[in-house]
Amino acid sequence: MINAQLNILTQHNDLFRTGANLNETILNTNNVVPYSFGKLFEYLVSGHVYAQPLYVSGLDIPGKGTRNVLFIATMHNDLYAFDADDPSQVSSPLWQVNMGPSVPLPDPNIGKSCGTYNDIKIEIGILSTPYIDLSSKTIYLVAKTKEGSQYIDHIHALDITTGAEKSGSPKIIQGNTTGTGVGGANGVIPFISVNENQRSALVLSNGILYVSYAGYCDTPPYHGWIFGYDANDLSQKIIFNTTPNGDEGGIWMSGQGPAVDANGDLYVITGNGKFNPVTKDYGDCFLRLKPSGNTLDVVDYFAPYNEAALDKDDIDLGSDGALLIPGTNLVTGSGKEGILYLLNRDNLGKFNLAQDTCLQRFKIFNGHMHGSTVFWSDVAGTGMTYWWSEYDRLKATRLNNGLYNTIPAALGPQAPNQGMPGAMLSISANGNTPGSAILWATIPTIEDANHGTVDGMLRAFDAADISRELWNSEQLTTRDRLGKFAKFCSPTIANGKVYISTFSNKVAVYGVVEAGKLRDPENPVNTTNGLDYQYYEGEWNYLPDFSQMIPVKSGNTDNLNFSPVLQLDNFAMQYNGFIDIPTDGNYTFYLNSDDGSKLYIGDLNLINNDGLHPATEASGRIGLKAGKHAITISFFEKGGAQVLTLQYDGPGISKQPVPASKFFRINIEPFEIKLFPNPTREKLNLFCGSSIKTGTEFLIYNSMGQTVIKSSVTGRASEINTSKLSTGIYYIKLLADKKKITEKFIKI
Repeated sequence: MINAQLNILTQHNDLFRTGANLNETILNTNNVVPYSFGKLFEYLVSGHVYAQPLYVSGLDIPGKGTRNVLFIATMHNDLYAFDADDPSQVSSPLWQVNMGPSVPLPDPNIGKSCGTYNDIKIEIGILSTPYIDLSSKTIYLVAKTKEGSQYIDHIHALDITTGAEKSGSPKIIQGNTTGTGVGGANGVIPFISVNENQRSALVLSNGILYVSYAGYCDTPPYHGWIFGYDANDLSQKIIFNTTPNGDEGGIWMSGQGPAVDANGDLYVITGNGKFNPVTKDYGDCFLRLKPSGNTLDVVDYFAPYNEAALDKDDIDLGSDGALLIPGTNLVTGSGKEGILYLLNRDNLGKFNLAQDTCLQRFKIFNGHMHGSTVFWSDVAGTGMTYWWSEYDRLKATRLNNGLYNTIPAALGPQAPNQGMPGAMLSISANGNTPGSAILWATIPTIEDANHGTVDGMLRAFDAADISRELWNSEQLTTRDRLGKFAKFCSPTIANGKVYISTFSNKVAVYGVVEAGKLRDPENPVNTTNGLDYQYYEGEWNYLPDFSQMIPVKSGNTDNLNFSPVLQLDNFAMQYNGFIDIPTDGNYTFYLNSDDGSKLYIGDLNLINNDGLHPATEASGRIGLKAGKHAITISFFEKGGAQVLTLQYDGPGISKQPVPASKFFRINIEPFEIKLFPNPTREKLNLFCGSSIKTGTEFLIYNSMGQTVIKSSVTGRASEINTSKLSTGIYYIKLLADKKKITEKFIKI
């Protein structure tokens, strides 16, 4: 499907590094909703994907016609060109090339300061995001190889229609600079590949391709380097060292590329190392760089007043990248200290030991910021900058007369305790059209990704109101689950699809599955007003797995209330039943709790408000057909206030508490069982009659008569995990007071 000529040619979409695609006319806040939106297919690739996928529309591929093409680079040193729209091609790329043997990990010579280097797993190959020059139909990338005992960085220039190397390609990246810094001798500092980490994305400006470097795990000797190559023949034109008479000063920026202004000046943020502008050493600095002869001149710089402490304690600036704010002369960025800096590009502020001389500095983050700041201007024309650091929540900060409001304009929902690196962000919008702007975030589901490969998720928020989550990949996990989180790699959004890198040897593709799809109700028979509940006691920081627990007591109640509770703290409740929806349409639910809670409709986790927190509201929207829909509300209380409320709005309904008259539970005979939802995907609720006691054993058989699950009843509404069952017909059987009871269900 060849639509508008949209291209994503560089990391974070443009040279200002805004992270915004402002030409997205398909996706909007009305169709990115559960059931309608989800995973379409996955591209199968070799190795982890650290590089942001790039996109070219309407590309003529010899012998294969005109295609929208997605380019994926992997740590196995493979570059793929896939049809961006055809699920039949997920394992059959338009072309594929390999750049040589990657560096297997662990390697005794990589990241020696850490002992065993764990920041990167398995191998090092193509680590940074390539750059595509559409005028010459060339994609540029850097691949690290290990050939015998030699570590080599090659820069490649490939034809985007065939994958063929262009004239002069590849070239070995090598060189030296004068200085007395670490790793040098006799006034000369050589570039040493094994010590240098090519993490920052490539960038092309005024015919020069720039390649930036930092170190592995701060292992000396390393420096920040920038090499410049003629884009036509890859002849080396520029060598720049950030600390020629010192050490470190790496250009990591968590994978973000240097920003480039209209004059062709580069903006980078360095991390760690010596700072002394007299000796031309620029550790922990914002730098504005201008090409000058065979090097880059430091036209201007900014260093925080406490740069010595930042370097000493490894809380450097360089974990974030520079964002040039469109329509202004402003540049912004942060780092590990959680301080937001706003600078004047024409006067960055240099260094003042007494106090910072930038336009603004203020504490905004709880944790490190890792190179994923994004910017969008709303319909009112006021600029919004979005941030999501580790151990914190999504935040939006508004510009007002050239300065940031120091209080965030909006906050995302309270999230579980995700650690490093926080979230990787992108924006899609149709300009500043109301209802078109979506903030996309990839983030670990709950774990810290610093030294491990962990599960991740994709989340979508209304960019005009980030407290409103539109959708996430954990709501229908059997269809939409992302896989292993890709550190420092932002989503690519193009032509109605969202392309997400992973560390699961794949790139996942999301889009509109079925426009306007509404969920079908279960409409059980023989119901009465109220909800079934199970009450548990224990101490938790997150909601426990109720399917593995025996409730202290169970029964029914007319609404969400705490009348069954036996103690003030350290308890949990689970409510099961049905909600009666009066009219077809989209409904938004609002779950407010202290502490954590979740709302399921059927097996879809519509709202995740889990974790320890004060009274906090989270919301979710879903399209529902009229009728009775299965609903589960889980809640736990560790300490403090006891708060749990559910509100909704929808067609003809303003935001209000869900009335008790809309809740229903199943009337079950003493020796009956009912199963909902049926068919099921991930979990099945077993509703039991009053004569079926807690602890009663049950078996689940497949159609071949083989036992696949053996468990016991945990309450009036027992939850059964069916996520690992294959598609098919199953039977649940139990014996209660010598009566055999059997019920059939379907797994989809």
